[in-house]
Amino acid sequence: MLVLLLSSCNEEKHKGGEVQASNSVSTYTQQLKNAIMLSGDEEAYRNLKLYYMDTENPEDIFFYSLVMANKYGNKQAFFDVYFMISLRTFPKECVIDSLSANMAIKYLIIASQKGHKQSKDIVDKYNIVYDEQKNYNQIVKLRNI
Repeated sequence: MLVLLLSSCNEEKHKGGEVQASNSVSTYTQQLKNAIMLSGDEEAYRNLKLYYMDTENPEDIFFYSLVMANKYGNKQAFFDVYFMISLRTFPKECVIDSLSANMAIKYLIIASQKGHKQSKDIVDKYNIVYDEQKNYNQIVKLRNI
């Protein structure tokens, strides 16, 4: 009986450690989110993005990418929005809608104009231009490369 009691105490301590670790992660991610929202902290954005890439839902960074792009003009965030819309949110076997294709191309072009190298390389190599009549086909082409 004493063994059972000690065993259950150890399990409680272990569970408590997991809860404490979970609370620490939650506090840390909340601090990163606040730094992004309040000041456009680029290091906080990179760290939050790395954190979300290790989770089951890496798309959870999307909102913060929009904030960093739209509010703070972050060139990496513009590319991240393009990437998530064109490649993460809609797997290749899914059909992307024209509004999302327009948004993805727009963010890709802005990232390129802001000097994001990968975006510039894509725009130059595939002659990407913003044209609402062509954006859907451009996204389909880019998703198949």
